[in-house]
Amino acid sequence: YVESEDFKKDFPGTDVKEADATVRKLKKPLWDYFIVCGKGEKDEYEVKFLEEETVYRVHDASTFPNVEEGNVIFTKLYPFGNLCYVSQFIQIYPDELLEEYEKLKAFKGHLDELFREFMETKKVKRKTVQKYEEMYFMFSEYVTKKGYTTVKRVKKVNVDTWAKWIRRQWGVSRYKEDECRSALKQFLKFLKEK
Repeated sequence: YVESEDFKKDFPGTDVKEADATVRKLKKPLWDYFIVCGKGEKDEYEVKFLEEETVYRVHDASTFPNVEEGNVIFTKLYPFGNLCYVSQFIQIYPDELLEEYEKLKAFKGHLDELFREFMETKKVKRKTVQKYEEMYFMFSEYVTKKGYTTVKRVKKVNVDTWAKWIRRQWGVSRYKEDECRSALKQFLKFLKEK
């Protein structure tokens, strides 16, 4: 296809010599939540990851009429040349999602700070610090997935329910689960005493 006349017609001005590297990029699609940050003409609009500033120009005739600047979308994009192409579909989320995302992000920052405080109270070896950090990574993911935005709600987390979740989600061994369970109990105790 890259060497065909169809390619030259579909992608005018693209050098076939550069096309090989361009095609290799197709193996690494961008798949995540994006915010629409600009809308141009001729079926093109700009998006960026929620947490990054890099802007990607999307060319897609089928989704162009449905997106507006400020929309949060979930999709898979394939970079090809200077443009990205949508894979199959996009999911457009309501404006409230961005507000909710900002709340979750702010709360996660607060919880991270509380975890740092907690770790300052611990006088443990580096290997044990790593165990706490692994637990906290999985715990903060759980809190985010559940949409918790208050410390009061986090204090009520059922350790057994969380342990089952990490076993399913992360495939941790029973031994690792017990380590994480113990570490989480200590962190929750710290939160309750604050």
